[in-house]
Order: sequence, then structure tokens, then C-alpha cells
Amino acid sequence: MDIDVLKERQRAFIARLANDTSPLSESSGEVQQVQERHQFGIDPGRAEDWMNLMKETMEEMGLKQEIMAPLLEKIRNNNLLISL
Repeated sequence: MDIDVLKERQRAFIARLANDTSPLSESSGEVQQVQERHQFGIDPGRAEDWMNLMKETMEEMGLKQEIMAPLLEKIRNNNLLISL
């Protein structure tokens, strides 16, 4: 996959996540949406690579640490990647 395309998708995901103050949950549909978009499994190593790229994308967007940390934690706490 083209890294620029992936980063663009991550920017869109970050924007949605940042504007949603509710916690992610099965009932919110976010986990289900991720699973539908990514029907293949992701092993922990690839998930960590994706999270590192997510952090890099957030830094490129100029997000401050006090904004980045809760967003990354929100993703990790809900196992969006590992649950695939």
C-alpha cells in the first residue's frame, strides 16, 4: 500500500476520532466499521507498525502531545487493531 494513501486515511480517521468525545465501543459501531473495512487479521507486530505510523501522522499534522496521547490511548484501549 502507498504510505501517502495510508497517511491520508489515518488523517481522516484522526479527525473523526478527535471530534468524537464518546468512548469507542462495540455499540458505537466504530469497531464494527474497522472490522468491515479490514476483514483480514492483523498480527500484533503489524498493529504496532500501524500505531507507529499513526503517531508519525499525528506529529506531521502538528498535534500536541496532550491531544495525541488520549487519541492513541483511545485506539489502544479499544483494541481496534488486535480485534481484527
